[in-house]
Amino acid sequence: MAKFIITEKQYNTIKKNVNEEINNNRYERKVRTDIETYGVKINGEDIDWAVSGELNLNYLIEMEYRSWGIKDVSLYNIQGPSEIEIEITPQVEDAEDITLTLSCDWDNVQTEVETGASVISIGSEITIKLGNNENGDVIIESIHVPVYTI
Repeated sequence: MAKFIITEKQYNTIKKNVNEEINNNRYERKVRTDIETYGVKINGEDIDWAVSGELNLNYLIEMEYRSWGIKDVSLYNIQGPSEIEIEITPQVEDAEDITLTLSCDWDNVQTEVETGASVISIGSEITIKLGNNENGDVIIESIHVPVYTI
């Protein structure tokens, strides 16, 4: 087994290059959330209002090259936090807000592709649709992310 001795400067250079390679095609954007609650109940009551803070999403962009130029650009693998905190107001007089922490499944994100944009990115606002499971618990039913392409 061989051992190598490197300086701190060399170590920092290696570490920087490795991190750049790992994050080479991954982009990040802070987005607002629009929470849809139509038909959803909490503790047997309709929901009047639901809000969540901004989220940091990241995604991959890859280009397919040919000798004559760029053939295709793909934006995919949208990821975000594993859980989202949502504040819900039941539709009851003098109701107290309820804060829920809900799990997110980023593998099943629904994208809405909009072509003709001047950028390749995700939109600044995503839509999170809530629902109820078979036990009546509030869950995230779907996540919709607008994707802009040239």
